[in-house]
Amino acid sequence: MSYEGYVQYWCKSGHYWAADCYSPEPYCPICKEKAIFENGVDETNCESVGFIFPELREECICPTCKRPIKRLYKIPKKEERNGEPGNKSFK
Repeated sequence: MSYEGYVQYWCKSGHYWAADCYSPEPYCPICKEKAIFENGVDETNCESVGFIFPELREECICPTCKRPIKRLYKIPKKEERNGEPGNKSFK
C-alpha cells in the first residue's frame, strides 16, 4: 500500500500554500520565505485525514475589480496539527 497526500504550509507573513508530499515546497511562492508551520494531510483513502482549514486573517480587495489581491492567514498552533505521527511531514 502506498501513501498519497500533500503538505499544508504557512510562512511567517501568513501566506498559505500546499504541495504534494513527494515534492515538498517549503518556500513561500509569494514572499520566498521558508515555511514556519507545516501539516501533513493523508489522502490515501480519499478522506483528507489531518487537514487544517486555513483561517483567513486579512484580505485586501482591489477597488477596481473587487477581486482579492492579498490574503493572509492565521498561523496554526502546534496543538492544532492533525497530521498522523507516521506521516513524513509530522513534527
